[in-house]
Amino acid sequence: MTVTVSAAARTAPVAAGLVGGAVAVFAIRETTVQDHISVEGTFRQLVVTPQWAGALAALTAALVLVVLSLRRERFAAPLAAVAGAVLLALPAWVEVTAPPAISLTAVGAGLLLGAAAYAGAGVPAAQAALVFGVVGANLFYAGALWRSREDRWALSIKALPVQAAIPVAVAAIAAVVVGYAAGTARSGTAADRRALAVAAGLPIVATFVYAGLGSISASVSPSPTSWTVAVIVTAGLVVAAARWTGASGGRFLAAGFAVAAVGVNILAYFPGSGWLVAAGVALFAAGAATGRRRPMPDLGIGLLAVAVVTGLWAPATLAAAGYTLVVPFAVGLVVAATLPADPATALTGALLPLTVTLFSVSAPVEWDFGWISYVPGEVDYPLALVGSPLPVGVVVAAAAIVIAWFSIRAATSRR
Repeated sequence: MTVTVSAAARTAPVAAGLVGGAVAVFAIRETTVQDHISVEGTFRQLVVTPQWAGALAALTAALVLVVLSLRRERFAAPLAAVAGAVLLALPAWVEVTAPPAISLTAVGAGLLLGAAAYAGAGVPAAQAALVFGVVGANLFYAGALWRSREDRWALSIKALPVQAAIPVAVAAIAAVVVGYAAGTARSGTAADRRALAVAAGLPIVATFVYAGLGSISASVSPSPTSWTVAVIVTAGLVVAAARWTGASGGRFLAAGFAVAAVGVNILAYFPGSGWLVAAGVALFAAGAATGRRRPMPDLGIGLLAVAVVTGLWAPATLAAAGYTLVVPFAVGLVVAATLPADPATALTGALLPLTVTLFSVSAPVEWDFGWISYVPGEVDYPLALVGSPLPVGVVVAAAAIVIAWFSIRAATSRR
């Protein structure tokens, strides 16, 4: 019996990190509305964007870590996990329309993430599991072909309720796994104060920059200047935060920014590509294993930069191969090679693709509004397809990855 309890105590934080991170991020991504560009008014438009959802989740997770670090009540961490899971599943019981569901789900995801991070504090394998759960769920979200995603609209003639972002059973499993691990976690390990300040402050400032300079309305071609300025300002913020956090944490924040930048080219999977998604997951795991055994962040960053640049010139097949096969390996490699010791920094860096959506959401593109005629019929879809923004978006994203590389090198030299 002692052996069983000991084994459960060792594996619980790892399971909590993987399950909590993946469930929370999948739920955040699932609440995206199709028409957030059409909402009028700066604040009304902001609160229905993926940027808002990611930033609110990250801020909630940071606040959970702050509270749990200050008040080490035995039941506080499990309560946060259960409350987060309940909020994620709430639209299954209560009618909630798409706009408020975004914030509701983000807060629930943040509670779950904060509890999972607390459970894994001081346990390297658990922190790695949380990071890879978060990064992996975001990286392969488009490959979730087993379900038919619900259309969600911020604007509609009649306010229609939406489904819960995740099934109730999945929320219950997450509550049990994360809640148990958080309840049995060692309470002697606390996040660094600087790391907590960055975890709370960076998503807020990045959201202000997005709203003022980098939103879709600001990036519409042919004048993407404000979007480019937003990327420059955000890159400066990340570099400054990386330097202030310290060498180990700074490397990971820079790596997270590079992973965010690679999202400038959007990957879409089509029916029949399940084996391609599986291959990507295997390569992601292989990159992570390689990065842990032999840290090579330079190689990972280089591969990410090459993959981004394929959006400028590469044939569709080559670009798709790069994003389905090369990018997963490179992301796993660079993330594993720069994993930090602090739980708040681990969460902040892993969530950067969701808290800095300048690349994945609002990179400058040519907008063409209007109606088209469409006759349903047989369509020969590829297995996967990569969509790229205007060339300036690809170039700026590649430059952002280079900046991240310089930041990693500078942090490495300070170790």
